Amino acid sequence: MGTFVHRALWLGAVAALALAAPATGADTSRQCMKAQRKAAKEESWTVRGEASMERDRKARAACTAKSACARYDARLQEMDKRKLRHDARLARFKADAAKACTTG
Repeated sequence: MGTFVHRALWLGAVAALALAAPATGADTSRQCMKAQRKAAKEESWTVRGEASMERDRKARAACTAKSACARYDARLQEMDKRKLRHDARLARFKADAAKACTTG
């Protein structure tokens, strides 16, 4: 039993050292690519969201039924809130990508 505990502690120490070791160039490059992909996905959402909002604005301008207009108004308000969140995320992801790519 003592040997098992000793080995477990030794493996735990090795794992802790591996986590604390500085990242290699390949790891940094991988982190950079991952951060850039996250930013690109968020930017893609922003573009699609803007197109959706524009379609809803045009439909709202042309609507004649009161209930349909109310649905468009609610959707536009929801999309405005969502756009603010995604813009904040995009800014954060771009900053993370810049940080990950310059450290390598």
